[in-house]
Amino acid sequence: MKTKLEINNTNQTNDELIEIFLKSYKNLKTRKTYKYAINHFLKFVNDKNLQLVDEYDLEDYYQFLRNSNYRSKTKQMKYSVIVNLLRYFTHLQLIDYDNSLKLSFAKTNSLWLKRRWNYEPPRKRDFLTNEEIKLVLGKLKKINLRDYILFFILADTSMRASELSRIRIGVIHFNDRIIETSDTRRTKFYAFGKNLKRELLRFLEIENTSKNGSGYLLRSENGEQLSNRTITSRIFPKIGQVIFKLTRKKITSHSLRISFKINRIHLGQNREQIEVLMNYKNDFSDFFVPTKKMLLKWFDNYEEL
Repeated sequence: MKTKLEINNTNQTNDELIEIFLKSYKNLKTRKTYKYAINHFLKFVNDKNLQLVDEYDLEDYYQFLRNSNYRSKTKQMKYSVIVNLLRYFTHLQLIDYDNSLKLSFAKTNSLWLKRRWNYEPPRKRDFLTNEEIKLVLGKLKKINLRDYILFFILADTSMRASELSRIRIGVIHFNDRIIETSDTRRTKFYAFGKNLKRELLRFLEIENTSKNGSGYLLRSENGEQLSNRTITSRIFPKIGQVIFKLTRKKITSHSLRISFKINRIHLGQNREQIEVLMNYKNDFSDFFVPTKKMLLKWFDNYEEL
């Protein structure tokens, strides 16, 4: 608990002020995120003492974020943290009143913050056509077999990276061409094509699965399970570089899920069928559970990778 003397001291350093502010939050992850956002702001204002920050600094920072390439949610987070910080110190009278802040324009209401970013046009999501996917597959096959299989599964099945990271060899039903996954809520079934089946069997033969003690399909160099974070933050960015060189498109692992849907819509497949293949959770999936035979029929009716 800060003493009255400490709270009324207007000559404290930024580090001391930040420490006081962060101690008002119990969650360590929140503290870490907020500290990162505050340091970003301080870098923008050239480490100006927080007690001397005025409304023009805040507005300039807003304009800087507005023109940046950060995601809208990241912009909101960075801006709202600084607003909360300054309002907190205004309340504690730590801000120099000779440079008092007029914070009425900087409300912290989340709806208001969202409205400030509403005029930003939504980012255009890139996707890969089937022809581009085949081009990337051909390139990856020559570079890294594991990454080739990883990309092939995501593109062919529309599976999420988090689901792919949990796949064990035993849940791949090769005869049915179905991969079974599950989470805390339900079991999911993803159909896959004959070409992926052939490449998976070849991959397992090369990898010598008898030495795979973990049972996971995709493993790290240490033989451990690949986490979702590893796939999305380490492996796929490298794959993304290959994709960009070939197509000039910025693609993430989730972009392949979008590509699956768009390509099948363009080929004329029924949206309900596509969403079942993608294991969407909606009103339709709540009362309709397709058989494995039906999934394969819907999958095979359209172009295979």
